[in-house]
Amino acid sequence: MKRIVPCASLWCLLLLPSALTLADDSTKAEQAHQAGVKLAGEGKLEGAEESLRLAVQLAPEKSEYRYDLGSLLIGLGRFEEALAQYQQVLNNHPTDPVARHRHGVALFKAGRIAPAIAELNEAVRLDPKFIIARKDLGAVLLSQGKMMEASSLYAESVRLQPESADAHNDYGVVLIRLGKMQEAIQNFSKATEIDPEHADAQYNLGLTLFSSWRMEEAADHFRKAIALRPTYADAYYNLGRTYFRQGKLDEAAEQFTLVIEAEQYYTEAYYELGRVLLAQGKTREAVSRFTQGLRTNPSHTNTQFELGLVMANMGRFSLAVPQLEGVVRQRPEYAEAHYHLARSLIRLGRIDEGIAHYRDALWLRPDWHLALNDLAWLYATHGDEEVRDGKEALKLSQRSMDRLNELMPLVLDTLAAAKANDGKTDEAAKLQQEAIDWAIRLDDEALEEELRTRLPLYQAGKAYRQPQKP
Repeated sequence: MKRIVPCASLWCLLLLPSALTLADDSTKAEQAHQAGVKLAGEGKLEGAEESLRLAVQLAPEKSEYRYDLGSLLIGLGRFEEALAQYQQVLNNHPTDPVARHRHGVALFKAGRIAPAIAELNEAVRLDPKFIIARKDLGAVLLSQGKMMEASSLYAESVRLQPESADAHNDYGVVLIRLGKMQEAIQNFSKATEIDPEHADAQYNLGLTLFSSWRMEEAADHFRKAIALRPTYADAYYNLGRTYFRQGKLDEAAEQFTLVIEAEQYYTEAYYELGRVLLAQGKTREAVSRFTQGLRTNPSHTNTQFELGLVMANMGRFSLAVPQLEGVVRQRPEYAEAHYHLARSLIRLGRIDEGIAHYRDALWLRPDWHLALNDLAWLYATHGDEEVRDGKEALKLSQRSMDRLNELMPLVLDTLAAAKANDGKTDEAAKLQQEAIDWAIRLDDEALEEELRTRLPLYQAGKAYRQPQKP
């Protein structure tokens, strides 16, 4: 006989029907229970509730009847009534880890987070190998940003189940969020070793390798995830991103197109496809894709920014401005958006607004020589004397020059190192001397001293190597 196991985890609530017969109260209770299950499975929730309540009334000691009624009530959003059913089971079985687990899940769904965590912890304490309870407790902890607690929990799950692909995969997800990429890779790799057909582990391993710029390996695991689950839209999307970073533009475009065909509201896929099309020189097609993406999510700032830049580069400043304004409204800390908005506004003759956004950009990035130079040029050359400001132009242009001068010895130092590494040590020595001369002009004695340490190496025909950390 099939029956439901309501809310065995945070992700289950399905009801399964069975046959009915008539007899004593116990049998009548089972009949009512199965009738409720069947009605719930058919979507007839009012009748299902009536039948399940009758089952509970006839056999109040039967935990599963209360669980099923509680599950139905949770689905109806009647959390307090559901909790009352679970609490009654706990009153009858206070040391039952299953009862604690289901009560904890119900509390979480009711938004009562602290008691939910307490109940789920108690379920795990009562049965340390209760894996579903561990998984749900971890999910709740992650949802509340309790990363270290979640990490300890999932690490213990791996210790208890060293041959469980799920345990290693779940722990890997937590490690990513903690920024422990190498440990995450190890756990995802172990998961795929234990179960090569674990699509999520293959995908997560690909995503972690992608973040580490191990693109060929990442692509291989994304392809494996897709082979295992042909409808895995996120895997297609990230395979496209991988191809894009490898310079495989046609292959990237193909993957993003597949995502869009399968999920027309996948905004990020439109954005990435638009960028690929730009890289291919297909500007008008890129504009079309960006526009389609904004229809799915009008406030997607990355798409707005790209579309604004494209419009500005096409000289269509009146179309660029609304997109860039949308970006700075949502992300006022985005210096690049302020900068490009300022440039477009100036071209439209909206000088005061443009200056304000140049100022915003420089407030966010005080040493940004492009913004410094643009605003200085405006103040020095504008035809309207009300706009021109000679003193401010001098101050800003000097700041821009100072920033560039500060970079020169560093750039020359790097170029010299690259030349020496390529075996061109004579050229490296000349460049290094130029870098030293710049440091002298800047009166930067510490930098000069450091630059001089590499010059004898190049003069001796050797390349510079950074000292290895012990």
